[in-house]
Amino acid sequence: MNMFSDHPHRRYNPLVGEWVLVSPHRSKRPWQGQVEDAVVPDMLAHDPECYLCARNTRINGEINPDYTGTFVFENDFAALTEDAPKERFEDGLLLAEGESGICRVICFSPRHDLTLARMPVADIAKVVDAWVAQYEELGIHPDISHVQIFENRGAMMGCSNPIPTARSGRAAACRTSRQRKPRTSAPIMKARAPVAAGLSGAGTGAWRTHSV
Repeated sequence: MNMFSDHPHRRYNPLVGEWVLVSPHRSKRPWQGQVEDAVVPDMLAHDPECYLCARNTRINGEINPDYTGTFVFENDFAALTEDAPKERFEDGLLLAEGESGICRVICFSPRHDLTLARMPVADIAKVVDAWVAQYEELGIHPDISHVQIFENRGAMMGCSNPIPTARSGRAAACRTSRQRKPRTSAPIMKARAPVAAGLSGAGTGAWRTHSV
């Protein structure tokens, strides 16, 4: 790749079967645009004004328990709801369908001032356990084809609360990229199967995949 480090080129994304244009030389252009100052937030371990901190009242009036580890609850402002209309609308080029689902919030820690990277390893393991539990719980529904766990982080990208949290959601329909990736990545997984088979014999674990 050194031959391309300072020259325009394209790279193949095998997961979606598309080529992506890369122009690394453009990073050398002079910059006179906006420059943000580094901000080191000075946050409390427990913020009495935070809707997600332990023992505080959320916007819907419910009081959070005095949790000491992870805390999972239904998202008060869910992107997907179970009672979404099932109708289909079509008018010329405009096509729309109802999309139902469930969205949950996973608080990593009661500490308002932490991030996942700053948490003890043992507590991070509990967060991962919560991810797995949510994935399996939401993924067993026969009408659900996709479970996604993600984290919003940082004021610049629009995170509404600095407390360390993730989101989990389930949707009845697969997204386009979700449908496309297994199809385009199948040849790669098949080619690497002997390598994975060799690795699965090492240690005490075994390779396992989930399909929702």
